[in-house]
Amino acid sequence: MSKILIGDFHTHMNGNGINNRKSNVDFICKSALELNYNAVFLGCHDYSGSEFKAYVEDNYDLTAICGAEVTTTAGHILVYNIDLIPRDCWANNAHPVEAKYVITKFKNMGCKLVMAHPYKISKWILDIESFYNIVYSLDGAEIRNYKSFLRDRVDEFSHIREYEHLKLFSSSDCHPWEGDIMHKDYYTEIELDWFHK
Repeated sequence: MSKILIGDFHTHMNGNGINNRKSNVDFICKSALELNYNAVFLGCHDYSGSEFKAYVEDNYDLTAICGAEVTTTAGHILVYNIDLIPRDCWANNAHPVEAKYVITKFKNMGCKLVMAHPYKISKWILDIESFYNIVYSLDGAEIRNYKSFLRDRVDEFSHIREYEHLKLFSSSDCHPWEGDIMHKDYYTEIELDWFHK
């Protein structure tokens, strides 16, 4: 069995300008240590914080998982295990990237994909069956999101309950520049190998 990571795998580091990325990383790392986590997520929308991986692991003795949040027609998808997000996957809520394209592209790159806050079903999905099929093709789903105050409502989401292969995540979705915090009850325990298999 590989190392068990305890951490918040949905945080953000980009928000108040690229010159402040490092201060956001420091905030996330200090918060993680205060909460007795041993891992942190480095990334943001369309941006992977891989440039800070060595800094975090050397200075904070935390395992850094790099990735990004990508806006798709099925909603936001967290992509883990990537150093650079391809430009054709940059998007926003008004102009999302087609979900199947994103999933295929990143799966082929060996990434792990997790549906972020799946209770926010995208207006771009025409029918719930299509959404279920997309979720089925992912590796995990976030079922508790502190920023959006989703608390233990997994029973409302049959698309998650039915898919036993999904790793279930609990995260803060912390945006440090907005005054968000990482909350002690919103963490995930997961094997390091899960990110790489």
